[in-house]
Amino acid sequence: MSVPSASIGRWLSGRFHTQANLCVGLVPVAFLGSLVGLFLTWWLCFMAVYLGLHALGAVANIFEGHGGRVPYRWVVTGAWTGFVLLVGSYFRNGTTGLDEYPEFEDADNSWGNAARLHVIGGGAAVLLMFPHASARMILDILYIAPRMLRGSWLLLRSSGQLRAQDVEPAAEILAALAALPGKIGWDELSQRFGHVPMSEVFKAMRWIPGVVSLEGGLTLDADLRSELRAVIATGSEVGTESSDPGEFAG
Repeated sequence: MSVPSASIGRWLSGRFHTQANLCVGLVPVAFLGSLVGLFLTWWLCFMAVYLGLHALGAVANIFEGHGGRVPYRWVVTGAWTGFVLLVGSYFRNGTTGLDEYPEFEDADNSWGNAARLHVIGGGAAVLLMFPHASARMILDILYIAPRMLRGSWLLLRSSGQLRAQDVEPAAEILAALAALPGKIGWDELSQRFGHVPMSEVFKAMRWIPGVVSLEGGLTLDADLRSELRAVIATGSEVGTESSDPGEFAG
């Protein structure tokens, strides 16, 4: 392994260990936040069921002249049912696409009507103007707690992946990219680094901001290239000092 590659390898190893420690530190924060969010979500389900059953009881009282007290176990059962269905729907199919609101894309002529409706009917009128997008946004808010729970697991898993990451393959390619002003084409990359396991390279590089994958090859942004060149220069000076014959004289 050349001096530039070794220097970048040490730099990568330190960077990955720092990121891994940060992930571990954020795990309890995300997990505790998810517990608080899950409790608030359950309480929201409880209140929705409580108010809904009491509203039905009031309607029955109006039309039939009598109404009984809603059993507490019905409210609790309904709250847990709604809570489980909500959280389960997120883990089943809610992890993608919730931040997309296609109903807004072709709504140029609708915003003026929505503004007028807001004056007449308040914010509810705007929600009714875009019912599908409004429902998606409400569901997106309700999914905050499950997202934090899933995020705590992903942080813990990412920490393990960072600590186990092999940095040598990526260090060789980063050293070559740092020495060039532009990109390395995919064909040149396969010819020069055919001995390097590219799967390990891309696993490592996805953790490094500044690595840019283009249609024609791989390159670095200016900040990362400057940082890597400084790492190589520092490593070269250290390597020169450690290989000084006078150090081992006598």
